[in-house]
Amino acid sequence: MTIEEILAAMQAIIDGADGRALTDEEVTNYEQLETQLTAANRDREIRSRNTAYNTAVPGVGPSAGPNADPNADLNAAFEDYLRTGQPNADITELWRGRGSAPRNAQEAGTGSEGGFTVSPEFRQKLVEVRAAFGGFSAVVDEFSTTTGGELTYPTVDDTANSGDITDEEAQITDGDDVVFGEVELNAFKYTATGGDGAGTGLRVSWELGQDSQFDIQSLVARVLGTRIQRKQSSDWINGGGTTLPLGVFNDATTADVVLDNEATLVYLNLLETEAALDEAYEQNASWLMSRTTWITVIKALEDVNERPLILPQSESGISKRPVRELLGYPVTLDGGCNAITADGGAGPFMGLGDWRESYVIRRVSPFMLVVDPFTRAGNGQIQYFGWERADGTVQNRAAYAAVENITT
Repeated sequence: MTIEEILAAMQAIIDGADGRALTDEEVTNYEQLETQLTAANRDREIRSRNTAYNTAVPGVGPSAGPNADPNADLNAAFEDYLRTGQPNADITELWRGRGSAPRNAQEAGTGSEGGFTVSPEFRQKLVEVRAAFGGFSAVVDEFSTTTGGELTYPTVDDTANSGDITDEEAQITDGDDVVFGEVELNAFKYTATGGDGAGTGLRVSWELGQDSQFDIQSLVARVLGTRIQRKQSSDWINGGGTTLPLGVFNDATTADVVLDNEATLVYLNLLETEAALDEAYEQNASWLMSRTTWITVIKALEDVNERPLILPQSESGISKRPVRELLGYPVTLDGGCNAITADGGAGPFMGLGDWRESYVIRRVSPFMLVVDPFTRAGNGQIQYFGWERADGTVQNRAAYAAVENITT
């Protein structure tokens, strides 16, 4: 059917249903005709374009007369090339014998020579720079509460007491009373904002929110949440308590092992640390240290044959990545741990223990993203604030052994 016939058939269906709704059969027939019409129009457009490609531009022909433009034929042929977008024989023939090949004078790199017509390219990818942190929080005890009031629970340490043998008819010897302790957790408000001034949020302009190719609000939430996590990870390790969480390696921690020589950890120190940990916590124990300590100190330990101690003695060489284990215990890395340095410093830099038994983190509800579209509305900006309430503390100091450098 031709386009005219298809249109007539479609109109006949509409005219036949004047004053009533189309039946299912009429709807089906009409939609089939629509499909035929689309195909017929596409066929007509293709044939029309093909005809244009093969139709010479009027005026193209041999130049004549004393005042004829010597480049008229070439210009007309080049115009035909620009209009059709297809190479043609006109340009090739006209340039034959001129001693050089045709060259485009227009440049994409220069705006006035055509560059303004080239759209800028954009890759749908956002590169976010990352830095590892917070490995410790993945191996400790953690729980959440819906409110942030002071929370306590009891502890008991009766490890220094034991039973006795009493002679027949003798008075039973008195034992010590059970001594209880207490773990106390609060809820510090961790916040993350922007850098435009005290108390201001992270500001995003209306234009950026509308025009960006990325989900800006999700990016802002992720950035603010990461800032809070980075601060928390430091406090879980080094926090001094009272106005901060109490860190597992806080400055007041009494070390179980102190290095004999400044900034020099030897194999014997590792064995001393293992010996300092009670067997009750050995089964679930792992090492905790910074990545710097792991790479530059632990992996640098060698045997008398100058082979790394962290590799099985049956192997040598540096072709494989060693398993992150030390004396058979897994190794947890956390950037908040102090790295062993030549100038010493307060607080331990590494330890071995059952960290889920040793340390506890309390969180109050999930991370909150507060959106403020009003305060900076006059500047065309939206402010974002991130906050989360949390606390952490040592709940069982006997469950880990800490290693400290000599302080100078």
